[in-house]
Amino acid sequence: MTLDHSTSNGQEQARRLLGESMQALTSSARSAQSPSAVKEALAEPLAYLLHLPAATAYLVDSSTQKSPLEHRHSKFFERLPRGVDDLYSQLFLRHFLHAHYEFLLKEVSMSWLPEFATHERRALFDAYFVPHASVLHNFPSLPFLSLRFLHEALSWSTAPKRVAETILALLRSLLSKWTIRDMSDSASASVGKVGKRAMGVKNTDWEELVAMLCFLPDKVANLRTALTPKFFQTRFGFS
Repeated sequence: MTLDHSTSNGQEQARRLLGESMQALTSSARSAQSPSAVKEALAEPLAYLLHLPAATAYLVDSSTQKSPLEHRHSKFFERLPRGVDDLYSQLFLRHFLHAHYEFLLKEVSMSWLPEFATHERRALFDAYFVPHASVLHNFPSLPFLSLRFLHEALSWSTAPKRVAETILALLRSLLSKWTIRDMSDSASASVGKVGKRAMGVKNTDWEELVAMLCFLPDKVANLRTALTPKFFQTRFGFS
């Protein structure tokens, strides 16, 4: 069946199709018996939905040693129509990114992240939360969306120590790479092929950004139930 993506019904069907694909990906990663299967599952959204070239290295067809984007179908997204990539990227960021973030932190970080080499963690896990500069032309609101989620995750009162440490490490990396000015630009993102409203960013998000940064040191301290790590004190001028 051919979808008419210009209609609301067609877009709803596209959202359902992407949801089924993401559910299959998550289920596959949960039932994986080896780290390689998890790495492939994490690489596919980065490669096919966020168009991050580095992720394709983890999807190379072992029989041909060539890029899967050119030489084989996606394992999880092969049902998505070609030629409407922007739509599915918008749908992913607007409707599925939050759940994917949660899956990464609560499940992948606990079960599989210790099995990843440092470069694999950066390319396949950290890349979701600390976006590479190359993806920001098309997806400028990613740093802000990541900060919003990680700020929310600081309130997970029952988070295991490993998850809490992962949240803090990601926050530190994110705020070291992207300045407050960068975050301001991300919160009011209007460049690239995908508009800010489609990315889930609204005009009022500047106020939300200010509030998040102001309360960040206290939320970090509450998560650790100890003194606020010095990075968050000195970065935002708190003592």
